[in-house]
Amino acid sequence: MGRIWPRHSHRGRPLNAIVRRQLKISSTDGRSWISFDRRTYDSGYTGWAVEAVSTTSFGNTFSGGNHDLFLEHLDKFVAAFDQFVLDRSVSVRLTGTYDTVISIVGDASHVVLESQKHAVCGAFEIDQERLSGIAVGLRELCN
Repeated sequence: MGRIWPRHSHRGRPLNAIVRRQLKISSTDGRSWISFDRRTYDSGYTGWAVEAVSTTSFGNTFSGGNHDLFLEHLDKFVAAFDQFVLDRSVSVRLTGTYDTVISIVGDASHVVLESQKHAVCGAFEIDQERLSGIAVGLRELCN
């Protein structure tokens, strides 16, 4: 779809512009990440793009995602993640359309983000020191 720009004398963004906000969660070793990209269209529709990328130790890169998801109960996911930062026994799970499932599990020594999207699934460790920053990013992304 092409962009419809305002007339020459008018200013502003394209009439069908997309306002995007993104959060990227990276693995401890920096070779894997998952991103949440909130897209709000001028029509008022809000969708999500979720993409996961992993690079093996041999240099092969695998990726998958969907650019038009509806994420269910996002407010509950954010609240559970806030609690997870302090209490690792809490279960954190985000579901969405097209059988998208993202869960975060952990204990005192490590935190793992697991994602399952169609045939693309995997897990990676998250640096514990980044959990508070991720919680803030999730809250900002959802407002």
